[in-house]
Amino acid sequence: MYRVKEKVANSMVMFFLASVIGWIWEEVFTLYRYHIFTNRGFLHGPWLPIYGTGFLLILFLKRYVGESPIMLFIWIVIVCGCLEYYTSALLEVMYHTRWWNYRDEVWNIKERVCFKSLLLFGIVGNITAYIIIPYLDKSMRKIKYSRKKVLLIIIISIFMMDVICSIYNPNMKIGN
Repeated sequence: MYRVKEKVANSMVMFFLASVIGWIWEEVFTLYRYHIFTNRGFLHGPWLPIYGTGFLLILFLKRYVGESPIMLFIWIVIVCGCLEYYTSALLEVMYHTRWWNYRDEVWNIKERVCFKSLLLFGIVGNITAYIIIPYLDKSMRKIKYSRKKVLLIIIISIFMMDVICSIYNPNMKIGN
């Protein structure tokens, strides 16, 4: 039982870590491309849960697809592409706006995903699966479960307050 709790806690910490790293990536990209700082996420805090969800999906795929980097690449492209597409569609239905738009990119699907982003998902996903996840897993084992539990209680509390506030008052500082 303790082993399962430890794995769940590790996965949750990695979810939030990937969400924050994704937010930083988006902010740096937006700052570079548009020369402005803008919180591109739906939430107000410094996290993009779509990146955390993608990370967990890659973790799951790595476990069940096997050791073939090519098969993993293909599955990451499909699964993360669907995640991006349906997240975009859901946000648009809920709030009648788009948080991202690939209209200027070649080979886009209804401007929600594009070939370049799918290719990037596959490449970064493989790097994540074969380098980052093993490193994080090893690092997470060094942290006591009780400390992770306290950290997660704090982070989840702040995150849930952000989610509840953002459902009614989403961050609308959209970068495109």
